[in-house]
Amino acid sequence: MKQTRLPTPKPPVQNTSKTLLGIDIGTSGLRACVVKKTQDEMLILASTEVPLEAPICLLGSSSVTQNPNLWLTALHQLLLQLSQSFNLSLITHLILDATSSTVLLGDSEGNALTLARMYNDQHATIQAKDIQKSIPPKTHTAAVGSTCTLAKVILLCNEHDLETDSPVIMHQIDFLNHALCGALNITDENNALKLGYDSVHQIWPDWVEKLIQHAHPKLSLPNVVQPGEFIGYIQPEFMNQYGFCHGLEVCAGTTDSIAGFLASGAQEIGDITSSLGSTLAFKMISDRPFFSPKEGIYSHRLKGVWLVGGASNTGGAVLTNTYSLSEIIQLLKYLEKKGASNNPLLTHQNDDCYPLIQVGERFPISNPNLNPTLPDKPKDSLRPENQQAHIRYFLDLIQGLINIEILAIKRLSECTGTVPSRLFSVGGGIKNPLWMEGRFTQLHQQFKIKAVPSKQTNAAYGVTLLIK
Repeated sequence: MKQTRLPTPKPPVQNTSKTLLGIDIGTSGLRACVVKKTQDEMLILASTEVPLEAPICLLGSSSVTQNPNLWLTALHQLLLQLSQSFNLSLITHLILDATSSTVLLGDSEGNALTLARMYNDQHATIQAKDIQKSIPPKTHTAAVGSTCTLAKVILLCNEHDLETDSPVIMHQIDFLNHALCGALNITDENNALKLGYDSVHQIWPDWVEKLIQHAHPKLSLPNVVQPGEFIGYIQPEFMNQYGFCHGLEVCAGTTDSIAGFLASGAQEIGDITSSLGSTLAFKMISDRPFFSPKEGIYSHRLKGVWLVGGASNTGGAVLTNTYSLSEIIQLLKYLEKKGASNNPLLTHQNDDCYPLIQVGERFPISNPNLNPTLPDKPKDSLRPENQQAHIRYFLDLIQGLINIEILAIKRLSECTGTVPSRLFSVGGGIKNPLWMEGRFTQLHQQFKIKAVPSKQTNAAYGVTLLIK
């Protein structure tokens, strides 16, 4: 296995503040948040964001890919934009979060050898079946299904002629961390989970190593470090371009949904965080791990507790794939002007609606062949004379998202035996008042769960909480 020597971090200076830069690598864009950390508080000093080009979804295919160099371009745009409003020489620590199970293969210098297969890519169905046959009985792992990182890595090895290369497995976060500080063949424990890492025993299982060696004899599994651990100093390129100070420490990060969880302030057993982004991700705090491939449930270890949850392929992208942002605002304003005393979702029920952009689901139903269940979409464009039909369809979509969230929380409660107590919400979906009010009302009716305002909703802020 490739070994990577980390530079020794400087001895910490006691009783001084730190200025932290957290960067969230999301599906639709990158977000930055600068936080001053003292012994007593976390103070947000600056924030900004830039859009990111959408991944390529091949029509009629389960393949979803993206050129990783687009991430680098967006990262440079983000840092340039931030540098125009904040003195980046004040930053002492930098940390990222990124989408889980987005992966590519790189060369020994950290350059991309392949396109990245995205978190919702489901093309590795054959590889997933082979993995299933290799998993020893009574083994708990998150490396199951066609969307898991392990299946995608094996597929990438099969797709590309890598005989003359010594490829390196690079999650999305690893690719960007290498650009920032030169760390190679290193990943954090949370991103490693769907590659087959055993968080319970803190090892790479033998059966995972054998699959990797069979995929490519020169391929090795990355060295795993804890989220928040020092992995390198900022590269001279970034110091020269943006004014970062010499000795800025780059730290291992986590997944985007865990960063959102951290931002929310959830901290008690039974607390649930729903991340309402392009996809829906759920995390519930438990005192023990739980894995159930049948339901798509897995567990992350973090700060002495377990985050039990899963991620659905549905989410806000169901709305934005159908309507533009201006059309969504138009529909919401119409419903608001209607002046109904009750949320229209309380009377507009559609229990059968299960909205997906394409075939296949991860959680709360794990089925790569699951078809979306939707009413007929209005054929005409959104004009005043067609508005009522679009209102009904818009409400159906949102109700479908609520249906999935209800089922997700039900699955987590049944499988873990933990009664859900408090619900925190993060992600872009919290800006949709219709969705928020409707889901709070229905989730409380179902589970008597209490909706609690999140302390922060920005994953770029949440990831900075990993730095000690």
